[in-house]
Formats: sequence, structure tokens, C-alpha cells
Amino acid sequence: MGDERFRKPGGQVPMPVLSATVIAHGNMVYYDTGDDTIKPATSLAWNTSEALTQADYSPIHCGIALEASANGETDDVLVDFDENHIFELPLASGTARNIGDLLGINTNGSNAVLMELDTAVAAGANFIVVKAATATDTSVYVKQVSKFMNGAAIT
Repeated sequence: MGDERFRKPGGQVPMPVLSATVIAHGNMVYYDTGDDTIKPATSLAWNTSEALTQADYSPIHCGIALEASANGETDDVLVDFDENHIFELPLASGTARNIGDLLGINTNGSNAVLMELDTAVAAGANFIVVKAATATDTSVYVKQVSKFMNGAAIT
């Protein structure tokens, strides 16, 4: 029998979390180099515009949390960064999305990051639409690009 510690599902890795960090299953998460842990996208500081905030988030996006972490928990959280997996994620409504459209984190337009996707240019994109969505849809099917984990860029 082989050594089991080398058998992990492709594109999934346990990542460290601080005890005060709350992460829900399905959250978009980023890697904070200041304390070498992951945090939900909503923890990212606003940077004067959605485009700049997306550009700040894009290179540190780790993936999608496959497990939750409640306040006080310190166990690692399994994160999926596989670019071949398809996720259904919350979407800012109001604009139709076509296959191939680029999406990034959404902001409320003034000072907060929301746990949903919105239109992005390549510099701020981490997601590519794989199934068209109407202007009234509240979720969208996407593939992700984790520039942090894969060293790749969306072009």
C-alpha cells in the first residue's frame, strides 16, 4: 500500500486560519502574507474604487473555502484552488453576463467588499463565466484563476 500522505484531491490544500477569523463554506478567500493565514474576501480593505480593490485582491486570491471556520477555531480550512472546478457563486445583479466574461470581487461602491462577483478587467479578475447569466440572476457559474496559488494571470 502506498504512502497516504501524498494522496490529496487535486487542487485542494488545507490553509491556516487565525482563531478570530470567521470563514463560511463557499467563501472566496485570500492569503494574508502579514500573518500567513487565509481570510474571507470581505476582510480585504477597500482601496478607493472597485477596480483598485479588485486589483489588490486578484493576486492574493487563494480559492474557495470548502470548510467553515467559526470564531475561536484554529484548524486549517480546506481550500479549492483548482481552475478546472466550476463554482456557483453569488453575483451582483443588474448586468447580463456572457460566457467568457471576466469577474472579480464586488464592492458596495464606497467602502466594503461583498461576498459576490461583479464585472472586472483582467487586472482585477479571478473568475471566468462558464454559463451565461441574465441581469436578474443572483448567482453565476464560473471557473476561477488563483493567481496566488498557480502563478497564472487572466489575459
